[in-house]
Amino acid sequence: MNNQDPLAQLKEIHLPEAVGLWPLAPGWWIVLLLVLAALLTTALWLRRRRRASAYRGAALAALSRLERSDASHYLQQLNLLLKQTALAAGSEQHVASLSGEPWLQFLDLSLGDNSFSCGAGAVLASGPYTAQTTFDSDALEALAQRWIKHHKNVTTPC
Repeated sequence: MNNQDPLAQLKEIHLPEAVGLWPLAPGWWIVLLLVLAALLTTALWLRRRRRASAYRGAALAALSRLERSDASHYLQQLNLLLKQTALAAGSEQHVASLSGEPWLQFLDLSLGDNSFSCGAGAVLASGPYTAQTTFDSDALEALAQRWIKHHKNVTTPC
């Protein structure tokens, strides 16, 4: 006679071992490779971007070192600095020969407004070539800083 309790005849359940984190499943290796590729691409892009705009920092440092004692000399040096910056940015080579109104038009076009031809920068057209020039040097320096920081490469007017 089998009067025994049927539950007593059951054996203990043996659970499988917990799944470990290592070794990784193939899907995780793919995710890891994609994340590493994205990080590497981002780092290379940031490095290239920093190198491409390093000339801006050098130009800002040179702008702060310009001597303001002689107005005509200051304007000549500022024109030279802006042209060097434009050339370093990759503008067309004939930018170096621009002067007067075409130079101001180039500066306006690359900044996206008319601050050079109609604002504080208008003195750059004739100021370096006159003996007595009066201008707001602080406003001109602020405009030059803004141009150095925010100018875009454009094709120059003929």
